[in-house]
Amino acid sequence: MTVNPATRYVVESEDVSPVHAFVADRGQGVAKSEIDHVTIAGRDMAIASDVTADEQAVIEDGIRTVEPVGKECFANSLRLWNHNPRFYYVEGFATRADLDVDGFEHAW
Repeated sequence: MTVNPATRYVVESEDVSPVHAFVADRGQGVAKSEIDHVTIAGRDMAIASDVTADEQAVIEDGIRTVEPVGKECFANSLRLWNHNPRFYYVEGFATRADLDVDGFEHAW
């Protein structure tokens, strides 16, 4: 079976942390068609298409309270989860069409 480098990394590192083990066991990709690009609390972001207005209000509250810092996705995600347990802490891989890479580690 051939796997891409991102999948191989998750599988090989699943013993690194409980989060990696969870993602390696249950993680799944999200189709580009299921993502909307929006601005919440003055920040451009990608969210699932099925996020409701009430859920966006929770996200806005979290952003205004936690004040996420650029390039600190892991710490920001953990602070949001600590702020409101309705948020989930997730580690995985993100890809960008304009980069020639198979994926990069990311948290959200």
